[in-house]
Amino acid sequence: MASKKPNAKAATVKAQKVTYIYTKLALPYAQTLLRLWDKGLMIDNRPDAENALKTIGYFRLLIYMRHFQSNTAPRNFYPRSKFSSIVALYNFDREIRLLTLNAIEKLEVALRTAIINPLAELHTPHWYLDMSHFDDEIKYHGVIGKIIQGAGKEGHTKRGLAMIHYYDKY
Repeated sequence: MASKKPNAKAATVKAQKVTYIYTKLALPYAQTLLRLWDKGLMIDNRPDAENALKTIGYFRLLIYMRHFQSNTAPRNFYPRSKFSSIVALYNFDREIRLLTLNAIEKLEVALRTAIINPLAELHTPHWYLDMSHFDDEIKYHGVIGKIIQGAGKEGHTKRGLAMIHYYDKY
């Protein structure tokens, strides 16, 4: 059996790692907009642009700015690029994310219901307390531990009204 030799190239790359000092300054919103203007971005509505920087943040918007900038240094904006277009792209992405998460939540609830209701009808509403329905005893005890912890006095208020009602009544 041959022994593996360390990769000399990989060792060289690791040795050449360079650490940079972060020297960028946090600027007031007006100065940030002026800096973007100097790079060719049209600030078509100054109050809205400042509000976007206050509520969304420069670095989150920076991801969306990249679509409006050249790929080469000094990364100036393409002609006729507007701050409002960047915010519109951010809002579009946000809406897609919200729609997607909403759909996932609906699927999760439907899947849980499709699994839990037939099991409750077939066995009992507390079928999950019977270990014979599970293959892995260690995982079963882990899940039961989480259920007990979540149903306890400390955890039940975090779980909402249904858990509070169930805990108090049963």
